[in-house]
Amino acid sequence: MTTLIAMFLVLLSIILVVIMFRDHRRGTCELLSCRNLALVGLILFQLTSAAYSLASGDHSNYYIAEPVRTGLIFTAMTVTLIILSLWAYRHGWFVTGLAARLPTTRAHPGDVALLLNAVFLTVLAALLRFGVAIPIISIVAGAVGVGLSAVAGGLVGWVWGRRLLNPVLIFYSGMIVAANLAVVMSGTFGRRGLVTVGASILWGMYYSAWRHLQTRALMTRLAVLSIPPILLLALFTSVRSAGEHQRTTREQVQAMVQGGDIVRGVTGLLSGQYVGSVSMFLIENHPENYEYRHLESLYYFFLIPIPRQWWPSKPTPLSMAIAREARVSRVQWNRLKLAPGIIGHAAAEGGWYALIIYAIVAGLFFRFFDEIIRLNIDSPFVVLAVGSAVGQYIGLPRGSVPNFALIAVMTVAGSMVILITLGKLVERLSPAPLVEEYDDAEEWDDDDDALEHEAVDPGGFRDPVR
Repeated sequence: MTTLIAMFLVLLSIILVVIMFRDHRRGTCELLSCRNLALVGLILFQLTSAAYSLASGDHSNYYIAEPVRTGLIFTAMTVTLIILSLWAYRHGWFVTGLAARLPTTRAHPGDVALLLNAVFLTVLAALLRFGVAIPIISIVAGAVGVGLSAVAGGLVGWVWGRRLLNPVLIFYSGMIVAANLAVVMSGTFGRRGLVTVGASILWGMYYSAWRHLQTRALMTRLAVLSIPPILLLALFTSVRSAGEHQRTTREQVQAMVQGGDIVRGVTGLLSGQYVGSVSMFLIENHPENYEYRHLESLYYFFLIPIPRQWWPSKPTPLSMAIAREARVSRVQWNRLKLAPGIIGHAAAEGGWYALIIYAIVAGLFFRFFDEIIRLNIDSPFVVLAVGSAVGQYIGLPRGSVPNFALIAVMTVAGSMVILITLGKLVERLSPAPLVEEYDDAEEWDDDDDALEHEAVDPGGFRDPVR
């Protein structure tokens, strides 16, 4: 029976991929969107992770007494989450109006100006990441610094995506990307910085030049250009050590060169880190063995910025309680944070009623960011500011949900303030039209690159093709 449940979870993953491509073809949701990145995270950290554990019986340190019953509950909760979040995303309600009220810029500098801005943002990212030591402010500055490194990568992608084989541009882009990878790799154990910078390059390419390509041509480009960042991420995964959070960039690179194992790294990436098993463990033990933490993620979102030194009795988040509840051996329970998964959060924080609330909130959360892009799809500054948190969008289904959500908000907000300020300055200084027009006949030179999408009603989710 557990094998059948695992097969259904894999089938559900395939259905989600089909939905992504269907909505892209219909023009109702961009293929590279905040919503779809979150669905990729859901597939990787919940669906396929749980499927592997149920099919193999390998739940790592998390004992599941009734795998069939628990697996069925997990599956039902996941299906409910998907249906309700997609429903809330489609309607949008008040968040679409909120997105329309945000300050924006229509500035679209030329390629040289975009690349110079990428250099400027790289320097600013390093200053924010390493030059701020004020409590609380340093946390925000660090998040925004990583976001600006992603924006710099996105600006490179915005220009490079139209001239993939230009050797000068390849060299210049490579230098900027390498500098930003150095910024996000230093002194970190997590992989979100690498994911964010790597994905932001593709994000820039997609919104600059690729989003109207035929699906075959689009997927070919995405697949080929995804290989280098995936290999780098696999190498980093294979050598990262929980006991070495303060490695410099040089030490990180040395570790990858000397001990990196791509196969082990890719396996680690595809395993989902047993997050599915953690979620099932939480389903099985709440509220029978441990009391509910009712809607903890909603209010903990606002408590995270408060230092524990200022509030010694600050509640311990779910991610820090799992090791103790699961009796994980050979670790210090009070220092180990484990990912509960979005389903695990709901299971431990109220069960079904929490799941319904979280699903609706998640749908609106991602629709808000995607709506900002839809309303400003020609503006690299706005589009890339929203894309500055791509790593958080993918990681949010993994959890800790309030941490990922707060970092995403801080990153996008901080990047948006800086980039809109730059955009307003460009608007004042530029005598030329702010939105560049491109001749499709010059931009694409083969049949596979013809526009796929017909013009849609302006009320639709995608802007009309011009």
